[in-house]
Amino acid sequence: GLSTRRRELLVLAVAAERDSAYVWHQHVRIALSNGLSEAEILAVADGDPDPFDDAEVALLAYARAYARDDVDDATHEAAAAVFDEPTLVALGMSVCFYLTIVHTMHAFDVETEEPFVGWDLANASR
Repeated sequence: GLSTRRRELLVLAVAAERDSAYVWHQHVRIALSNGLSEAEILAVADGDPDPFDDAEVALLAYARAYARDDVDDATHEAAAAVFDEPTLVALGMSVCFYLTIVHTMHAFDVETEEPFVGWDLANASR
């Protein structure tokens, strides 16, 4: 139930929240190729909600809180105001899926194949 844009926002939020250079590196390129701007990607890294609409702000907050295992009532209610229950379940399951990748890459100390794009995109191909 998520557009490609929103899925990539979710993935980037999980990567940023869990400090996963590998997942961030892989999904910056995917996000750029699916229409997210560098400014929006940097805003995800910085936790800046300004470039996003209300639904995306709720999605980003929910994904980050879920990734920390800290979804409080206010965060849940904000997400529930813009997403139906099946979509909320899908959001949570998607976060869990990407957390599995984050944990696996950390456990095996997997490096990026090319130089890390950087949290500031300093090494991103433009």
